[in-house]
Amino acid sequence: FVRGWDLFMVDLATAREVPLTSGSNESLRSATPDTMGDLLSDSGHWWSPDSTQIAYLQTDERGVPVFWYSDLMSSRGQNVPERFPQPGDPIPVMGVKVASSRGHVFIDTRPWAHWYLARVSWLPDSRHLALQMLNREQTQLCLVLADSLTGATRTILEETDPAWINVSNDLR
Repeated sequence: FVRGWDLFMVDLATAREVPLTSGSNESLRSATPDTMGDLLSDSGHWWSPDSTQIAYLQTDERGVPVFWYSDLMSSRGQNVPERFPQPGDPIPVMGVKVASSRGHVFIDTRPWAHWYLARVSWLPDSRHLALQMLNREQTQLCLVLADSLTGATRTILEETDPAWINVSNDLR
């Protein structure tokens, strides 16, 4: 579960909360969807099929401008700050880490540092992750295979379209 901007788990044997990340804040987030939460289709953290590892999103939003919006669902209709890039503004720098009993492994997403991390899926072997990386213009998508033990990545498929790529959730 996520509290604040950090990821925790519960040790079922002791019912104790165990922090998996620490020191996160509003602009350096762990395990929470970024400002493009509608693009990243789920929570920002993903358990491996065998439940021995958890991959989580790390987002650096320090360069993203603050956008104010009105929270009309609150009883006072107050203005709320949110980091949200307008056209031409910097987007969050996104990365993935994997936590396990061995510690944390950084998945090397540097070649796509200024791209959107559109989808994250574990493969059935519980060792590899499939990352769908989408460029800012949303005209190029790279399907990246990541090794959760070493952090190594390689592009296994690339799709381009001069107009727009529709990202899907049906990776098989």
